[in-house]
Amino acid sequence: MRFFAQTLLVLTIAFSAFVEGNTQQVKNSGDNKMKSWSLGRIDFSIPQQYVLSGRTQNIYYVEVSEISLEGRKPEDVWISKVKDIKEKHIKAGYKEETIQIKEMEPSFNVIFYQDNPTGPELVKFEAQKTVGDNLLEMSFEGQAGKESDMLRGLSVITNAYHEGVSYGFNVGAGSITSTPGLNEYARAGFKDQEYDTKINISTRVATKNLNDHPLDDVKYEIKGLAQDGITLQVLKNEKRVVAGFKGYEGHISLESQNEEPEFRFTWFTPGVTADSFKPEILIKVHGPLKDIEAFKVVWEELLKSLKIRSVN
Repeated sequence: MRFFAQTLLVLTIAFSAFVEGNTQQVKNSGDNKMKSWSLGRIDFSIPQQYVLSGRTQNIYYVEVSEISLEGRKPEDVWISKVKDIKEKHIKAGYKEETIQIKEMEPSFNVIFYQDNPTGPELVKFEAQKTVGDNLLEMSFEGQAGKESDMLRGLSVITNAYHEGVSYGFNVGAGSITSTPGLNEYARAGFKDQEYDTKINISTRVATKNLNDHPLDDVKYEIKGLAQDGITLQVLKNEKRVVAGFKGYEGHISLESQNEEPEFRFTWFTPGVTADSFKPEILIKVHGPLKDIEAFKVVWEELLKSLKIRSVN
């Protein structure tokens, strides 16, 4: 089964980083007050009652995230991180002397260590730099013996990070404004606590041209779901252009005797191979079926607001 048919029915995204804060503005849209968000190379707006549940970003093969200090001292956060790494490292059977710690500059620290028993040629890097009231955290694996090159790569990211700008690859309150990468991806999830509706958005540089429609394989799912007492109905299944991108829109409903009926909306564009400014984008939402008509307004506003961020 192709990836996007599976993701239509599995809407939970696992995130490696949780943050608060973003470059946001609130605007009115009918009865909804909309808040602007940025994620990777895209901007969009959703009602302000949706709270961020998690997000993760990767550029140049480096996982990048922002963590709010929330009154903590940066050095205390770093000391705690180093302590945890050392404890796990020793517990895994490694010697503490194999851990190396380097201060690149004041408030910019890196720790690297072997973390893969089956790949001794690999070294895990974790870095932290203080930026205003936030910590910029980075994590990736690199080739042993090429630590100097890896450290220079981290400096490229930190030197290109700027808070509050409207361009570049957004990671939260700030963006990385250096040359676009070919392996970028970003994901975020939002939840409306009152109506139990969730919005999940992901984007990445396309590695190959895909033409999967979000509902391409649903017809094969219907029979299997019916055997489990679940009725799946296709409400919409058509092409749709959003933000100038040719894509596919799918709406379904799911009803069963044991669960509250729910709706699921999906929009997907396959992007253009190796083009950071024409990325693959997948937007998914789900919520109680009884709220579907109200959410259609939110859905339309979200898609209308979608746009690509400029390079500078």
